[in-house]
Amino acid sequence: LVVQVVFAPGFPGPQGCAVATGLLLCPAVACAGTGTGSDSLDCSQAVSIAMNQPLTGNNTGAATNVSTYACTPFLNEWGAEVVYRLVLPSPVSITATLDNLSADLDLFLLSACDADSCLAAAVLGGTNPAVITTSLGAGAYYRGVDGYRGATSAYRSEVVPGGGAAGPPPFESRR
Repeated sequence: LVVQVVFAPGFPGPQGCAVATGLLLCPAVACAGTGTGSDSLDCSQAVSIAMNQPLTGNNTGAATNVSTYACTPFLNEWGAEVVYRLVLPSPVSITATLDNLSADLDLFLLSACDADSCLAAAVLGGTNPAVITTSLGAGAYYRGVDGYRGATSAYRSEVVPGGGAAGPPPFESRR
């Protein structure tokens, strides 16, 4: 298994990964979660959302339980995180967005309430909109909005049907 990561010029990448033409190629072990349980995501306050339900939020004052996610172990996500729960009754392709940012927030898609269950991430740096497009099976998923290096910001977020593709979900980074 190889994860392809799009990143900004000058980004060093994690140890054990190769840089080739703007792509970071990592063996699966370099992209594994910590597995230590020290980054326990708190989903007790997760807000249930539905498709086509735009929302506004702010991670200021939220819990700061997670510092890394399995799909981005080389990034410092020690800012406050907000968690949303999405239940899909049947398989569907989705596009999840996070925009209207005033600071560097990142978007994570999780298969369970656990930072080690990260399926996809959009960590574009700065105030760039974060977008995850993928296909998902029926079931419950979690979306995490987290502040990179302690960042806090108001935001707008939404999950809409369409745009996904078969195969492993993408990871995108411009850091």
